[in-house]
Amino acid sequence: MINLVFRNLIINAIKFSGFYATIKMEAFEATENRVGIRVAVANEGNGILPDVKDKLFTYQVSSTPGTAGEKGTGLGLAMSAYFVKLNNGRLYLDDSREGWVAFCVELPVAAA
Repeated sequence: MINLVFRNLIINAIKFSGFYATIKMEAFEATENRVGIRVAVANEGNGILPDVKDKLFTYQVSSTPGTAGEKGTGLGLAMSAYFVKLNNGRLYLDDSREGWVAFCVELPVAAA
């Protein structure tokens, strides 16, 4: 499930980036009242429209063509959010980075 989540986030980053844009994947230790990891997949590009942000992780979003006209189903983020939740994590949009769109996944670390 988690492989599918990261594959979807990386494909979306590529799909919605212009040619020669930068895509970053960063991993951090989550420290906000959780023991686990946070992975961010970020791409340079246009932001996400406010009316789309409200529906991003639901099955109510229709597919948006990518920068080169790529097609999709509009199901990827909703499925990814569901799979992350099944693994006691959370998936969210971090749009606080100027000129970047970042999707973050927080997951707990398995007990040793």
